[in-house]
Amino acid sequence: MKKLLFILILLLLTTACEAPNNKWYANKITIEGITFSYEKLPTKQNETIKFKIYNKSKHSIDARVKIDYIYKNKTWTQLENTEIRDLKSKNTFEGETLESTVNSKGKYKIIVIAWNTDNDDPYEPDDGMYQFVKVIEFEVK
Repeated sequence: MKKLLFILILLLLTTACEAPNNKWYANKITIEGITFSYEKLPTKQNETIKFKIYNKSKHSIDARVKIDYIYKNKTWTQLENTEIRDLKSKNTFEGETLESTVNSKGKYKIIVIAWNTDNDDPYEPDDGMYQFVKVIEFEVK
């Protein structure tokens, strides 16, 4: 019993030590070694939302991450200054930052997508190859 308790405590300490001590860590989403995080969501007009993308896997991933569209007041709009990022080059890819300014009031949804790119067009996902879809909602007053 003592041995099991020791292992559990050791596991908890190890996990706690791995968590980066910064403002990005609280708002992160990870799948298949790809982590998407944001510092904070805008609450007022003309605030900028910043995203960071990391590849923390033990191997290179043939995937791309796309911060695609924002849904505001029942209308889809392309986010400005967002790009598709290639994560397959190295397994140490860290901290790529994308930014977009929110110019008007309303309710927003952001879709984050990661996919494999085995087909001829690396900017389009293969059929059935979506690995990750996340919707983030926020409101600007």
